[in-house]
Amino acid sequence: MSCYRIARDQPRLVRNRHDPVACPMVGWHPPLAWDCDGCQPCTRPHCSTCDREHVTDLTCPNCISEIRTNIERIVELTGLPLVDELLTRGNRSEAAHLLGPTAHVKQWQQRRKHGYRNHRDDVVGLDHPLWVLGVWDLMITEHYGHIRTANVTVTTAADYIKRNLSDLAQDPLIDFPAFAGEIAQCKTHLETVLRADEQVERAAPCVKCGTHLVKAERGYRCTRCHDDLTENQYHLAVKAAHIKHADRLNADDLAQRIGVPASTIRSWASVMRVQRKGEQAVELAPLIRSCGRDGGNRKVYRVADAVAIRDAGGDHRRAARSA
Repeated sequence: MSCYRIARDQPRLVRNRHDPVACPMVGWHPPLAWDCDGCQPCTRPHCSTCDREHVTDLTCPNCISEIRTNIERIVELTGLPLVDELLTRGNRSEAAHLLGPTAHVKQWQQRRKHGYRNHRDDVVGLDHPLWVLGVWDLMITEHYGHIRTANVTVTTAADYIKRNLSDLAQDPLIDFPAFAGEIAQCKTHLETVLRADEQVERAAPCVKCGTHLVKAERGYRCTRCHDDLTENQYHLAVKAAHIKHADRLNADDLAQRIGVPASTIRSWASVMRVQRKGEQAVELAPLIRSCGRDGGNRKVYRVADAVAIRDAGGDHRRAARSA
């Protein structure tokens, strides 16, 4: 059972499920009406971070994995890539700031406990990797009562946070969505600063692992699988991604998506003429209707509608008319 979000201040709705009370349309309608993707509120708990995946606890495994990857990326970029950027841009660059010292988290905390209040325009830490990881290192240490003796560095803080990441993700006393947002913002800032990442062109996802391909010297490259794709292979990857994720497709692509012959889909979209012996022929309305055309001027159909017809057993118009 899948659900979707229509607004942040409203509950997620279950696809293809009708709720006569919460229905956004006037009056009752069938569950698969053209203008309603489903209006029954989803009552299952969702991930507190992405607010998308169904969970039995607080945070879904995908979000935990993404945060772990972001932390590892911060450590990677704070090493040689940032040093190389410093040597290229000079000691007045943002790279020099990110490699330099930042406020000592523990001392800053003590000052605030004794009444110090910084001006609203003061900049403390911001996206400095040592500040971001150091603050959360201290908060986690105090929260769990751990004893730490080593100096806090980007590497030690990252290792410590990753060791406790699974517990943090399911801890109701930790603002995990805020933590995830700060880690992602820090990683994005580092990637923006580094000249090597300024010209990276994100492309279609890899057909093997789903990681976005990047533009390489010759074609495209997957940074996870380390596979190189030619232009033709890349275009195939783009088409595969479109077929997998689009909510409306032409008959040929839709056939590949839902496992039904394209001729069958076209018959669903056609008027059916039924004639009994001695009676006038009757035209039965199409089961599925076109909702527009694609770039090749071919009719496209809603994937959800086609899936519902397939799951209901296909075309029953002739049998219903006979009955």
